[in-house]
Amino acid sequence: MEIVLNAVLQIVYLLLPLLACGSIVSLCNRAFRAMTGAIGSRVMFATSLIGTPIHELGHAFGCILFGHKITEMRLISFDPSDGRLGYVKHTYNKHSVYQRIGNFFIGIAPLFSGCAILLLGFTWIPGGVQGVYDLISPEVSDVSTAFQMLKATGTSVLNVFAAFFSPKMLSSPWWWLYVVLGCAVALHVNFDGEDAEDCVSGVAAFCLIVFLFNGIAALVGKSFLHRCNRGLMIYNTYMTVFLCLAVLFSVMIVVLSALVFAVRLACGARRKHRHENV
Repeated sequence: MEIVLNAVLQIVYLLLPLLACGSIVSLCNRAFRAMTGAIGSRVMFATSLIGTPIHELGHAFGCILFGHKITEMRLISFDPSDGRLGYVKHTYNKHSVYQRIGNFFIGIAPLFSGCAILLLGFTWIPGGVQGVYDLISPEVSDVSTAFQMLKATGTSVLNVFAAFFSPKMLSSPWWWLYVVLGCAVALHVNFDGEDAEDCVSGVAAFCLIVFLFNGIAALVGKSFLHRCNRGLMIYNTYMTVFLCLAVLFSVMIVVLSALVFAVRLACGARRKHRHENV
């Protein structure tokens, strides 16, 4: 029973941040396009020069990692006829469990590539990467239970956010450049319809492998299983921090676009009122 519970917790701990943050980013991007209309389309097109190659390279790397054959790929497309800014087409062996699991990770791969760019971009900010390590490392140094894992992750996210908006960070011009990069990335790491289909087709196989892995790890020994849990927790804490940064940038975009939308409505109402009074 303990092995089953541990496997369930691992699945939740691995998938929940990815799916929750990915869904929030996607909703924010839809809200942005809905509020900004043609202006938003131009912003999406301009930022696609940065964000779309990152999105598609994530898919491509996932295909290579899981043995899928890439049949066609465009990192950036300026053809308005199909409405896609880029794409990766791939095939796989449906009888291979490993490649079926790959469908899930290929579908969410833009989240990984986006977080990788956000992490690399953090190196621009003086002391950024070391600061993140110093904030997270103490929280994950002595964790053994699922509750402690969740608490450590939440505390790490709050600590990094507090440091991210500190006066020292805000005074650095590299911080502002990083925010621009982050917003461009956040606009293009969301799930699209094809990504969601890939995720669903591979998630069942992924869950099965997690249960099998836990069974094998238990046979090796509890100490090995605990080390696996700890390694998983450290990875997921760092991943969740940068996923939450992507969510932060998406929320910032929505708030800014809402302000612009409100100003446009107010200006339009004022012009209409003046026209009626003439």
